[in-house]
Amino acid sequence: MPTFPVYAEGLGASLTMVGLIIASYGFVQFALRIPIGYLSDRRGARLPFILIGLLANAV
Repeated sequence: MPTFPVYAEGLGASLTMVGLIIASYGFVQFALRIPIGYLSDRRGARLPFILIGLLANAV
């Protein structure tokens, strides 16, 4: 994530667009952390949630 702004600017993205993309990533992390943690604790199977999270971050 630290190199993304430089990469995006090199592709022609404006600073506003770079800021919106980074902010949306943080917002999604904030919005989903508690519900996913609750579901993980409720099901008792954390491994599938961990693997899905790893795959989502890889994209």
